Amino acid sequence: MKRKKIYVLMLLSLFIQFNLFSRDSEINSILQNEEIDIGVRINEKSPNLLGIINIKESKISSYGNGTFSLLLNPEYVIKDDCLEIFFSRVFAKNFFDSTKKYNTWLFPDRVEIKITVEELKKIIQTKNKYLKVTFDDTVTFPTTCQAIVIDNLNIRDEPSLNGKKIGNLKKRDEITLFDTTKDFDEIDGEKNPWYKVKVSENEYGWVYGGYVRIFFDDENLGYSDKEKILESLN
Repeated sequence: MKRKKIYVLMLLSLFIQFNLFSRDSEINSILQNEEIDIGVRINEKSPNLLGIINIKESKISSYGNGTFSLLLNPEYVIKDDCLEIFFSRVFAKNFFDSTKKYNTWLFPDRVEIKITVEELKKIIQTKNKYLKVTFDDTVTFPTTCQAIVIDNLNIRDEPSLNGKKIGNLKKRDEITLFDTTKDFDEIDGEKNPWYKVKVSENEYGWVYGGYVRIFFDDENLGYSDKEKILESLN
């Protein structure tokens, strides 16, 4: 009797594994043979798209970014009968800064959307092979971005002017930002968040966002604000 139960469990396990494997293969086949556009919205009521994710011959890219937002660095994995797509969404702090030469971006969020096999099949059955999806913006994943320092700047051990100075940065330095505060502080007449930066191998600190400019240099974006920022500092 026990042997029969073991055999049944083994067969059930093999069936589940085979079914998941066949589903994975089905998703792979769709991605290899079909071109799919996925319009990304913040929620179902939003009339505007953040951007469009395109998958063609299993290669993923993004385009059609909004005026005040960017959708960058998409990548996907096939997991648990779903196509999981990760991407960075970025919002502009102001459409233009005071020089009107480049956009001022906020720290990106790394978010995820999930699409089932059934949803993929619905996409390829439609004439335009297009699907609008939303995502849970309360769930985010770690990410980083690059920035240029626009004035000499202190690094502090906490995100506050009361924090101890533990380092400094020079104007025109290019730095990596590892995190951001949700709250904005008003300093010198501007409201900005604080950004987490690396001081040494095992030490991190915080810099005020009013003195750094985030930029993106992504082949799917088609341009970079980096040179414009550096030019404005001459």
